[in-house]
Amino acid sequence: MKQEEIGNSVERSGDFKASKFGIKNAADMVHIFSVLRSKLYSDKVLAVCREYATNAFDAHIDAGIPDKPIRITLPNWADSYFKVRDFGKGLDEEGIREVYCMYGASTKRNSNAFNGQMGFGSKSAFAYTDFWQINSHCNGEMISYSVFLDESGLGEVSELARTPTTETGVEIVIPVDKADIPAFHRCASQLYRWFRVTPEILGADIAVNPPQISIDLGDVKITSSRMDDAIAVMGNVGYPVDINKFIHDRYASPDLKQDNKLNPKDSEWVRWRASNIVMYFDIGDLQ
Repeated sequence: MKQEEIGNSVERSGDFKASKFGIKNAADMVHIFSVLRSKLYSDKVLAVCREYATNAFDAHIDAGIPDKPIRITLPNWADSYFKVRDFGKGLDEEGIREVYCMYGASTKRNSNAFNGQMGFGSKSAFAYTDFWQINSHCNGEMISYSVFLDESGLGEVSELARTPTTETGVEIVIPVDKADIPAFHRCASQLYRWFRVTPEILGADIAVNPPQISIDLGDVKITSSRMDDAIAVMGNVGYPVDINKFIHDRYASPDLKQDNKLNPKDSEWVRWRASNIVMYFDIGDLQ
C-alpha cells in the first residue's frame, strides 16, 4: 500500500550544531524490537490470522492468480499449529533475508495492489510466540526455515532442510497454545468472511460465511441480516464503523438542534438501519 508522502520544509537561521535521531547500539536495538513485537498488536491472535493471510493473498496477486483461494489450516487438539499456505512464486534465500530479517523493509510500499507497507506484518508471529517455521517452495526446492528469538534477542532465521518440489509458494507454520485454539477458530470465522476470495479452511469444521447481500449498490452493499456494526472493507479486512460518531455529529449540528428537525428516536433508527451496511474501499482509500 502506498504511503502518504509528507514533506518537511525547514528554514535554518544559522549554522548550529545538530544531531540526527537513530538507534545507539545493539542493546537499544533489542529493546526497540521487543517493543515492536509486544506492543504493536493489541490482539495477538487477530494479528497472526490477519497479517499472514493478507500476505498470502498479496502473493497470489503478485503471481497473477488473484482468484485462487489461499489455504488456512486451523489448530486443533490433534495438531495445534496455525498454518497459512499461498501458491504464489515463493521466496528464494535472498527474499527470506530481505522480507523476514529486516524490520521496516517492504516490497509493497509503492503499490496499492497490495496490503502491506510497514514491513512488520511478516514478523507478527513474534507477537504471539518466540519460534515458528517458514516453508518456501521456490526454484524446484522446498526450503524450511526456523524463525526464533536467539540469545541476542534480535531474532534469527535458520535453514533447517531442503527437499525437491514441483510446487511454488510459502507456508507459515505457527505453534498454538491449546488454550488459544477456540480464539483462533472465532477469529477465522469472522476475519475471513470479508476476503474477496474465501480461503480454503482445513483443520476445523467452522463456518466462514461471506455476507449475504440483499441489495447491491456497487461499493455499498446491504446485507440480508444485521450485524453489530456497519463494516468498511479494505484489502480483504473488515473494519467496524462507529455509527454512534456519525449520529453524534448529526445531533451536534446547531441548525438541526434549533429547528428541532431530529426526533430522539431518529438516532436509534439510524443505528439500527446502518447495522447491515458494508462499504468496500480500494487499498489506499482509507488511512
